[in-house]
Parts: sequence; C-alpha cells; structure tokens
Amino acid sequence: MSAPLMPSAETCVSYACGADPANLAGRYACAYYGMAQALSCQDPQCTPYCPDQQVMAQAAALPASQPAPVAVLTPQSIIQAVPTITLQPAPIQMTCDWWSTVNGNIAQNPLLAAGILGILGFAVLSSRRKARAYGR
Repeated sequence: MSAPLMPSAETCVSYACGADPANLAGRYACAYYGMAQALSCQDPQCTPYCPDQQVMAQAAALPASQPAPVAVLTPQSIIQAVPTITLQPAPIQMTCDWWSTVNGNIAQNPLLAAGILGILGFAVLSSRRKARAYGR
C-alpha cells in the first residue's frame, strides 16, 4: 500500500474550514502528512472557504447605502381574512311525480293514512281466507 499524494497546505486549510466535506480521501491525505486540523468559520484563514464569511467580507467592502424601508405591520397584513360563510345556497327545486304527491298527502292527513292502512289490511286478510278455502 502506497502513501497518498501530499496535498498542499492551502488544500488542507480548505478541508479544515469545511469546504468539500464529502472528500474523505483528501482529508485522510492531510491527516497522513500531519496537516489535519479543524477550524471554524470565525477563523480569518477560513474567509475564502466559508459562505457566511464571504458574504460578510463583501458586505464590509461595499459602501454604505440607504437602509431598505421597513414595512409597517398591520392586522390586515398579518392575519388572513376569514372567508364569508353567509351566502345562502339556492333552494332545492324538487319535481314531484304522482307517487310523491300521494305520499305527501298521506303524511299530512293521518285519517287518510289510517283508512288506506285499513283497506290494505282487509285486502290481505281476505286474500288469505280465499287461499285457505281453495287450498283445502
């Protein structure tokens, strides 16, 4: 097994600052040659390799400009409007056939319902009597 190629000190600093964290072979090579270290993004050496530090360095280099206007928060801009539920649905239009009309009349007139029930009961009982008479 041969030794890995010796990386440059700059490459090892980039690995120490967190650049290319998936490159384990490069990190092992730095460790093999004694250049392994762990640096945070607050370290001045890590400015070129940490995205936050790059943004901070660019912001410090830019001239001061006017601050952006701050929007005033109001309840209307924070709370979403409640949907209105006061709309009434259209009335249901039903078309009734003759059977529905008969059923409605029976439901509204209890005497009519009792009379029809009596007639049907009498018809059923008389048909059973006739069936027994002919069956014997």
